[in-house]
Amino acid sequence: MRWESGVRRVDRPHGNAPALQEVVLRINGQCVPPSVQRCGPLAGKQLEVLPSVIDVGALVAALDEQVGAVFEAFEARKRPLVFWFLGDNGPEAGTGASAFPFRGAKRTVFEGGIRTPSFIYAPGIVAPGETNAVTRIVDVGPTLLGLVGATVRGLDGRDVRSDWERPSNEDLVLFYDKAARCGAAVRGQYKYVLNGGCLYSDVQHVGWPDDDEDEDPPCVGPGVECLFDLDKDPTERVDVGNSHPAVLAALRALLFDAEIDSAPSRVL
Repeated sequence: MRWESGVRRVDRPHGNAPALQEVVLRINGQCVPPSVQRCGPLAGKQLEVLPSVIDVGALVAALDEQVGAVFEAFEARKRPLVFWFLGDNGPEAGTGASAFPFRGAKRTVFEGGIRTPSFIYAPGIVAPGETNAVTRIVDVGPTLLGLVGATVRGLDGRDVRSDWERPSNEDLVLFYDKAARCGAAVRGQYKYVLNGGCLYSDVQHVGWPDDDEDEDPPCVGPGVECLFDLDKDPTERVDVGNSHPAVLAALRALLFDAEIDSAPSRVL
């Protein structure tokens, strides 16, 4: 899925999953966390990893354990359950993490900064499947309310369940930051980007993970705008604004309307 979403609907929970534990818990010959007594097929093997990887392994293991506990509690009480896992942003620049093959990192509006994977586990409520429809953070609340048969007026965002079956071509603001004067909006396959790096212009933030550091990435800097065709160019290398001026103008106007409606934002 795209931007703040990538929804994948699954027919089995990932919480309390031994297979996940077996992959992430055997690090440098030790189980993470120590309370886990089995580490599966990697037991006894030494892996050379960075300390940050050990930290991530511990976090994932703890999350898996707690999600499993919640799942078991709902199952024991025969209560309906909706788990929605999603990321809030792309990888932090300079940490060795990567959004490959996408361009950019956290604190930018390129795909690597705002496009994240997601999945839903809701047996009997959401059917298994997958989608590339746009789902934004502000859409999560209305969609969850829709899943349980409730509606609340005046919320930002929209119930996107119908888009999971047939993606919409509606014009949508993905992100706007009033302080940094940067943002992004989409219409179908087209993505408008204004000052894609926001407050950043270094290659670690605005470049591509597979390119040399001396490349000068486009669409970076105050007032600089681009239009990308994500179907043909998902890594945002080619500005097609000159070929589609009407789309660019419409999405620019949409983003500026968002600026008018936005409260002052903090510096990223």
